[in-house]
Amino acid sequence: MQQLTGINSIITQANNIVANVIPNIAQYVSLIFNGVSFFAAIIGVALLGRFGRKCVTLYGNVMLAICDIVIGILFIFQELEASGYIILVFLVIYSFVFGSSIGPIVWLYVP
Repeated sequence: MQQLTGINSIITQANNIVANVIPNIAQYVSLIFNGVSFFAAIIGVALLGRFGRKCVTLYGNVMLAICDIVIGILFIFQELEASGYIILVFLVIYSFVFGSSIGPIVWLYVP
């Protein structure tokens, strides 16, 4: 399930995605994503302890699907001026949701 979320494509292509919609911030995207992922992992461990594996996994899958759909729709309407910033926000939300749900669950339950 972790591989099917598309996080590898989002992480590796985030600079290119943002460069297409907001060229002046593209150089900072990696820094933003790494910071968000770090804090999301800390929150993810707390969520996992409080709500359990099944609830956090379902939350993560639903939120990732919603973010994917919104990002796809925004790329259709990319000519709108504000859509670039909204795409960036949803990419950051996507990274946060992955890092706080599906990302740490696999690595905490494998051992």
